[in-house]
Amino acid sequence: MSGVRDVLAQIGIPETIYEDVFCSGEIAWRAIRDRSDPWHNRLGRRAALIGPDRHMPMLDNPGIDAAVELGDADFVICTGPREAGHTLDDYMAELARAAAAKLPMVCTNPDREVLRGDAREICAGALAEAYETHYGGDVAWHGKPYRPVYDEVLRILDNPERDRVLMIGDGLHTDVAGAAVAGIDAAFIVGGIAAERLGASKGALPAAENLAALLDEVGQAPRYAMPGLIW
Repeated sequence: MSGVRDVLAQIGIPETIYEDVFCSGEIAWRAIRDRSDPWHNRLGRRAALIGPDRHMPMLDNPGIDAAVELGDADFVICTGPREAGHTLDDYMAELARAAAAKLPMVCTNPDREVLRGDAREICAGALAEAYETHYGGDVAWHGKPYRPVYDEVLRILDNPERDRVLMIGDGLHTDVAGAAVAGIDAAFIVGGIAAERLGASKGALPAAENLAALLDEVGQAPRYAMPGLIW
């Protein structure tokens, strides 16, 4: 997970202020390696990657014999778009070919979108969702909001009391929903991907009625709301 540490350092989060790093890609990698459940145990050994070149280490796995092109694959690993600025339209034909071959897909990040600076970009979750909904593809989802990633992080932290743990994130369907599944509190960052929907200006909380309406719509109830994670 050195790549994650590098990204954190680039945005001003030095290793001196955190104890460890764990990400959804790691739990997906382990699932492919271990094949300890029936779904992953049925996977073949040849994998095709939908994702950027920096995610090629996902294919360096004892559970994978060969990294291949889509036409020769037994399954697909989806880590996100290959390039910044790509949209779903750039991948629909490829997803259609994978579905025609009945290839299962491992999604390493359920987030549908992310903000990089002021740019809104699709994530692996958007591609996997399209694979499921448009083509009936078979997808295994790894990461937030699913319980295993929270269980592993809590294990790394020596299983503290749940009321001592706070999930901080801007994704209502991933971060906040996952916190509820794991039984921990959440601080919802309103200045992230939902800022435009909330009418939230930078560094400020939105109107209370806007926040209440959105939370009611998605069925989530984070304990806190913050403009951003700023220190």
